Amino acid sequence: MVNPPKAGVNSIEVVEKHKKETDLIFGGLLKRSKLLTEKLNTIPGIKTNELEGAMYAFPRIFLTESAIKAAKEKGMAPDMMYCIEALEATGLVLVPGSGFKQREDTYHFRITNLLYNVEEFDAVLDAFKVFNANFFKKYP
Repeated sequence: MVNPPKAGVNSIEVVEKHKKETDLIFGGLLKRSKLLTEKLNTIPGIKTNELEGAMYAFPRIFLTESAIKAAKEKGMAPDMMYCIEALEATGLVLVPGSGFKQREDTYHFRITNLLYNVEEFDAVLDAFKVFNANFFKKYP
Protein backbone atom coordinates (compact mmCIF):
# COMPACT_ATOMS: atom_id res chain seq x y z
CA MET A 1 0.00 0.00 0.00
CA VAL A 2 1.52 3.32 -1.06
CA ASN A 3 -0.25 5.41 1.60
CA PRO A 4 -0.95 3.17 4.58
CA PRO A 5 -3.39 4.27 7.25
CA LYS A 6 -1.92 6.65 9.83
CA ALA A 7 -2.81 7.35 13.42
CA GLY A 8 -4.46 10.73 13.71
CA VAL A 9 -5.64 10.58 10.10
CA ASN A 10 -7.47 7.26 10.12
CA SER A 11 -9.31 5.53 12.92
CA ILE A 12 -7.27 3.47 15.37
CA GLU A 13 -9.24 0.39 14.26
CA VAL A 14 -8.15 0.87 10.63
CA VAL A 15 -4.52 1.49 11.63
CA GLU A 16 -4.48 -1.61 13.87
CA LYS A 17 -6.16 -3.76 11.21
CA HIS A 18 -3.59 -2.64 8.64
CA LYS A 19 -0.71 -3.44 11.01
CA LYS A 20 -2.17 -6.86 11.81
CA GLU A 21 -2.62 -7.72 8.12
CA THR A 22 0.86 -6.44 7.24
CA ASP A 23 2.44 -8.46 10.06
CA LEU A 24 0.52 -11.56 8.93
CA ILE A 25 1.68 -11.20 5.31
CA PHE A 26 5.32 -10.44 6.04
CA GLY A 27 5.53 -12.82 9.00
CA GLY A 28 4.11 -15.60 6.83
CA LEU A 29 6.63 -14.87 4.09
CA LEU A 30 9.44 -15.08 6.62
CA LYS A 31 8.17 -18.38 8.08
CA ARG A 32 7.71 -19.92 4.63
CA SER A 33 11.12 -18.62 3.51
CA LYS A 34 12.82 -20.32 6.43
CA LEU A 35 10.84 -23.51 5.82
CA LEU A 36 11.65 -23.46 2.10
CA THR A 37 15.37 -22.94 2.71
CA GLU A 38 15.45 -25.73 5.29
CA LYS A 39 13.46 -28.23 3.22
CA LEU A 40 15.22 -27.59 -0.10
CA ASN A 41 18.65 -27.94 1.47
CA THR A 42 17.73 -31.37 2.86
CA ILE A 43 16.80 -32.70 -0.58
CA PRO A 44 19.64 -34.56 -2.28
CA GLY A 45 20.68 -32.93 -5.55
CA ILE A 46 19.30 -29.47 -4.61
CA LYS A 47 21.02 -26.50 -2.99
CA THR A 48 19.66 -23.02 -2.28
CA ASN A 49 20.90 -19.89 -0.58
CA GLU A 50 19.19 -18.86 2.64
CA LEU A 51 16.02 -16.93 1.99
CA GLU A 52 15.25 -13.96 4.18
CA GLY A 53 11.57 -13.40 3.43
CA ALA A 54 11.68 -13.21 -0.36
CA MET A 55 8.77 -14.43 -2.45
CA TYR A 56 10.97 -16.71 -4.57
CA ALA A 57 13.81 -19.16 -4.26
CA PHE A 58 16.10 -20.05 -7.14
CA PRO A 59 17.72 -23.34 -6.09
CA ARG A 60 20.30 -25.19 -8.11
CA ILE A 61 19.55 -28.75 -9.24
CA PHE A 62 22.55 -31.00 -9.73
CA LEU A 63 21.12 -33.12 -12.54
CA THR A 64 22.74 -36.38 -13.53
CA GLU A 65 24.17 -37.03 -16.97
CA SER A 66 21.34 -39.50 -17.64
CA ALA A 67 18.73 -36.82 -16.87
CA ILE A 68 20.51 -34.31 -19.09
CA LYS A 69 20.74 -36.87 -21.89
CA ALA A 70 17.05 -37.84 -21.55
CA ALA A 71 16.00 -34.18 -21.74
CA LYS A 72 18.09 -33.54 -24.82
CA GLU A 73 16.62 -36.65 -26.47
CA LYS A 74 13.17 -35.13 -25.81
CA GLY A 75 14.33 -31.84 -27.33
CA MET A 76 14.03 -29.81 -24.13
CA ALA A 77 16.23 -28.09 -21.59
CA PRO A 78 17.08 -30.42 -18.68
CA ASP A 79 15.62 -28.07 -16.08
CA MET A 80 12.43 -27.81 -18.14
CA MET A 81 12.07 -31.60 -18.11
CA TYR A 82 12.60 -31.61 -14.35
CA CYS A 83 9.94 -28.93 -13.85
CA ILE A 84 7.42 -30.68 -16.10
CA GLU A 85 7.92 -33.99 -14.31
CA ALA A 86 7.56 -32.22 -10.93
CA LEU A 87 4.29 -30.67 -12.09
CA GLU A 88 2.94 -34.01 -13.32
CA ALA A 89 3.95 -35.82 -10.12
CA THR A 90 3.02 -33.22 -7.49
CA GLY A 91 1.02 -30.39 -9.06
CA LEU A 92 3.77 -28.03 -7.95
CA VAL A 93 4.53 -25.37 -10.55
CA LEU A 94 8.24 -24.65 -10.89
CA VAL A 95 9.75 -22.28 -13.44
CA PRO A 96 12.86 -23.60 -15.23
CA GLY A 97 15.99 -21.56 -14.65
CA SER A 98 16.86 -21.73 -18.33
CA GLY A 99 14.34 -18.94 -18.84
CA PHE A 100 16.40 -16.68 -16.57
CA LYS A 101 19.74 -16.90 -18.40
CA GLN A 102 21.33 -19.17 -15.79
CA ARG A 103 25.03 -19.89 -16.03
CA GLU A 104 25.79 -22.39 -18.81
CA ASP A 105 25.87 -26.03 -17.73
CA THR A 106 24.03 -25.28 -14.48
CA TYR A 107 20.39 -26.02 -13.81
CA HIS A 108 17.94 -24.21 -11.55
CA PHE A 109 14.25 -23.65 -10.98
CA ARG A 110 12.27 -20.83 -9.43
CA ILE A 111 9.74 -21.63 -6.75
CA THR A 112 7.43 -19.24 -4.94
CA ASN A 113 6.51 -19.37 -1.28
CA LEU A 114 3.25 -17.45 -1.48
CA LEU A 115 1.02 -20.22 -0.16
CA TYR A 116 -0.86 -18.78 2.79
CA ASN A 117 -0.90 -21.82 5.07
CA VAL A 118 2.55 -22.90 6.36
CA GLU A 119 1.34 -26.45 7.10
CA GLU A 120 0.02 -26.85 3.55
CA PHE A 121 3.31 -25.55 2.16
CA ASP A 122 5.23 -28.03 4.34
CA ALA A 123 3.13 -30.91 2.96
CA VAL A 124 3.73 -29.76 -0.63
CA LEU A 125 7.47 -29.66 0.01
CA ASP A 126 7.34 -33.19 1.46
CA ALA A 127 5.63 -34.39 -1.74
CA PHE A 128 8.29 -32.57 -3.76
CA LYS A 129 11.02 -34.36 -1.79
CA VAL A 130 9.46 -37.72 -2.74
CA PHE A 131 9.24 -36.62 -6.39
CA ASN A 132 12.91 -35.61 -6.37
CA ALA A 133 14.00 -38.98 -4.95
CA ASN A 134 11.99 -40.79 -7.64
CA PHE A 135 13.41 -38.51 -10.34
CA PHE A 136 16.99 -39.35 -9.37
CA LYS A 137 16.11 -43.06 -9.24
CA LYS A 138 14.69 -42.78 -12.76
CA TYR A 139 17.79 -40.90 -13.98
CA PRO A 140 20.69 -42.23 -11.86
